[in-house]
Amino acid sequence: PALSVALKDNNGNVREKAVEALGKIGPAAKDAVPALIHALKDKDSRVRSGSAEALGKIGPAAKDVGPALNDALKDEGGYAGSTVDRALDTLLRSASVAELVAFLRGPEYQGCVYVRRKAASTLGDLGPAAKDAVSALNDALKDPDGNVRRSAAVALGRIGPARGDHLGDGVL
Repeated sequence: PALSVALKDNNGNVREKAVEALGKIGPAAKDAVPALIHALKDKDSRVRSGSAEALGKIGPAAKDVGPALNDALKDEGGYAGSTVDRALDTLLRSASVAELVAFLRGPEYQGCVYVRRKAASTLGDLGPAAKDAVSALNDALKDPDGNVRRSAAVALGRIGPARGDHLGDGVL
């Protein structure tokens, strides 16, 4: 709780050190997720960047953070953007197949093209281990965004024969 309070301090250096400490705590800092999401909009780019990094280190315990990270990718200062991308990668790589499917299909992520594309890509990186995601990836082949569709197609290819005969109608 004290570090969450420090995220509201008037001094940018204090806020920066608070997000850094929360990142070092990792998944055990899950109660600070709402404060870190708020800090993604901090006036100080170091705090925004550090918040993104901390959220990535918290991992799946920060599962509701996808939309906020997606929005943070539009960071005007540009400094936080690459950190947000790395945080999203860290978050998705530590997620289970079921959690990745939730990132891909969840209604809260429908406005988050980047998150959906990265989730499909991460499922592809898992290869045959992601066979339980075939239905969601088939659905993603109909996504309005071409990059999500492409990532889903690549993922299905990487899952390979493990996907069985569950390839969607009209795919081939």
